Amino acid sequence: MRSTVLIRCALGLLALAAVAGADTAGDARHLADYQRQVAPFVQQHCLSCHGPTKQKAGLRLDGPPPDLSDLAVAEHWLSAKRLVAQGDMPPTKEPRPAASDMVEFMAWIDAAAVRAAVVTRGGVGRRALRRLTREEYAATVTDLLGLTFPGAHIDLAGRLPSDTVPNAFANDSNLQTTQALQLRRSLDLAEDLLDIALPRPGTIVPLRYDIDLCALAAKAQATVAALPEDKRAKAVPQISNAAVPSALAGAKPAQLTVFGLRQPATQIDPARGVLIGSNPVITGGGVQGISVIFPSAPERGVLRLRAIAGATAEATDGAPRLRLNLAEVSYNLTGATVLYPCAEVAVTAPADAPVEYVLDIPLALINAEWSLFRRAKAYRVQLDNAAAILGPTPPPAQLAKDAKPSPPPRSLLLIRSLSLEIVAEPAWPAGSETVLAPPKTGEDESAHIRRSLIDFLGRAFRRPPREDETARYLALYQTNRSGGADLLSAYKTTIAAALIAPQTWYLMERKTAERQPLDPWELAARLSYLMTAGPPDAELRAKAADGSLKSEAELRRQVRRLTDHDRAAEFCRQFSRQWLDLDVISHLEPAFTSIRGIDQGNEIEWYERAIRADVLEEPAQTLLSALRGDVPVARLVESDQVVVNDRMARFYGIDGVRGPAWRQVPAPADRRGGLLTASSCIAAATGGKKRGEIKRGVYLARHFFGLDIPSPPGNADIKPLDIQLAEDRKLADISTRQHVERHISVPTCAVCHTRTDPLGFAWDSYDSCGRVRRTKDGVPVKADTSGRLPDSTAFADLDALRRHLAGDGSPFSETFAKRLFAYALGRGLDHGDGAYLKQIQAAAAKEGGGLRALLTAMVLSEPFRTK
Repeated sequence: MRSTVLIRCALGLLALAAVAGADTAGDARHLADYQRQVAPFVQQHCLSCHGPTKQKAGLRLDGPPPDLSDLAVAEHWLSAKRLVAQGDMPPTKEPRPAASDMVEFMAWIDAAAVRAAVVTRGGVGRRALRRLTREEYAATVTDLLGLTFPGAHIDLAGRLPSDTVPNAFANDSNLQTTQALQLRRSLDLAEDLLDIALPRPGTIVPLRYDIDLCALAAKAQATVAALPEDKRAKAVPQISNAAVPSALAGAKPAQLTVFGLRQPATQIDPARGVLIGSNPVITGGGVQGISVIFPSAPERGVLRLRAIAGATAEATDGAPRLRLNLAEVSYNLTGATVLYPCAEVAVTAPADAPVEYVLDIPLALINAEWSLFRRAKAYRVQLDNAAAILGPTPPPAQLAKDAKPSPPPRSLLLIRSLSLEIVAEPAWPAGSETVLAPPKTGEDESAHIRRSLIDFLGRAFRRPPREDETARYLALYQTNRSGGADLLSAYKTTIAAALIAPQTWYLMERKTAERQPLDPWELAARLSYLMTAGPPDAELRAKAADGSLKSEAELRRQVRRLTDHDRAAEFCRQFSRQWLDLDVISHLEPAFTSIRGIDQGNEIEWYERAIRADVLEEPAQTLLSALRGDVPVARLVESDQVVVNDRMARFYGIDGVRGPAWRQVPAPADRRGGLLTASSCIAAATGGKKRGEIKRGVYLARHFFGLDIPSPPGNADIKPLDIQLAEDRKLADISTRQHVERHISVPTCAVCHTRTDPLGFAWDSYDSCGRVRRTKDGVPVKADTSGRLPDSTAFADLDALRRHLAGDGSPFSETFAKRLFAYALGRGLDHGDGAYLKQIQAAAAKEGGGLRALLTAMVLSEPFRTK
């Protein structure tokens, strides 16, 4: 042990000597910069309060150049920087320093903090246990219980307390908090999901109704054909309250009605079935769809729809969406009802070759007014076409010529036949045996439960459980059994306790005084939650069990495999949403639909929901495409390709994109900046304001240049420009640029705003929703998009800014790498992480500089593989 310590000390001294010898010139420049930039500033503005005779707040700034590798010294100087940036130092009664002097003062402190990396060598790393985010926890619990809900309208994470951290990632262990409510909510969620995964035998009454819509259509047409000739011409074939016998013995028949047959879009055809037009409403009359009234109101089990369906494709419309809803049996006094959407799927099969589509939704997770169903002792299952319109037709450039745009032709949903059933055990869920293993022949209850628990705890804790842990959960099970609980109840209580245990909620990495490598199980958990936002799968667990995951070759292979994993999209979704602050898009004003061409009542509301979801998804799909293609990071802000689906293509004015799948297509001239010209970033930056240059500048400075822009001082006027304009009509006489220049002429404001405000003009050709600004005639507005970089270098237009951000050594590549590294480590970066980040970037550059190469280098880095 002693020799090991001596060797480590010797190696540490040699490393420090090598670094010191290699950076002698840098030391000299650093000291010279202090004498030139900092010493005069401190002498003139600081020492009267923080010098040898007076030290307000215990802060003293005189003496030799500070060494920020000393944590106490670093805290003092970083505090001074923050106070200067906020305008609190020097005090307001003292003369204000020039903005350029304040910028140089803060820049030197930043540089000194970076140099402290030489000594700190990565800092102390993660200071606290990393808790799963609520999205990660929901994914973990459903995976452990073998539950999947494709297409379901279920937000399990939303049932847990929010864990959003301002200006940081939700997985930052140093900033995470744990609320008492979290334990209560997670227990409620665990118990609800356990009731679905392990239903009590005999408590679910199965139902099934098989419906041949072609036969019903033929019967309806035959009824019309039998009418007298004078009535036949005006008659419309109807399917109303048709009795549907149960496919299972003992159940009463259901009643089927096809709504909307007097509307042109909805039709019945004995050869094909029922064609349904778009029904973008969840309340009101005039609906189109198929209604099946169940003779009872079951609340347990899984509602399953099997439908043989296809679509009639229209070039101007997207794929129809088969939606499964619950609704009351009766209508209210206005003839309206409320639908509770449960699940939906895009139907892309052609109408002449329909295929089977399946939707499953656990009844217990449907957010509906169940008291209404209980009172009626029945409910209605409704199928409809929930497709929203793709966008304005004709395109924006032609709208001025068409005073009243005609509704575009819509794709229709065809349903040939369907089956509705309430599924009971053991048909669903298929993964229930992963929770409670079947007993083996001759195995007693204790051995059976112990075997099941060891397997489950191993997956929940992401490592083999210790014997004392297994014993505690077995004791809990036995206590419940002794208290009179049956096997299933006692076992579910025990599993619920495991699901809310710290070992499940946290990445438990046992730390010592010295940095140590992660063990294979800890490494598997870190890697999985990074790349899939969920727990390790079977292959990762196997590689952890045999220890092979610790090899560099195996880690590289796993990164490549997980890049192609279905849940890699969730990693990109969570990272982009938090990094780019995109959550605001869900509730922005004004509406994205403040454009002509979508004026068909409820179509507006439905399109608004759909386009916001797609705008929010585009950055995630852009990152996913770059990750799987190993595209250079610079391409995220300069690319001749854009990633879109059919609706986003229409939003951007791109022709020829069909279907809901996301794909790369050639970008139009106004969308060749990747994330820089993505409507999501522009809309999030603008915050729904008409004049958002300042907010946009701050957003660009933070997210694309990586600048630390502090909050405004408490006495600052932070009203948006459009509100200032409404309150002060004199501002209408000056341009926005003149207003901004007047704003940054104030020294305290100029410290930050000289670096941010001129950037915001780069987006002046886009409106608050990220659309290209157009005149009333549909012609793009000619905007002045020139501005200045944070270092005051001028750029001519948005294209010039894009080229700067994508250039060699650009601030964007550095900023992106820092944010991704912080997300990968699950903590904010320490001063010492800069040295590792340089090594990571160099390693990625040797492999082409692609995004996957960068992520691989991060996974192979010492901070990621140690604790």
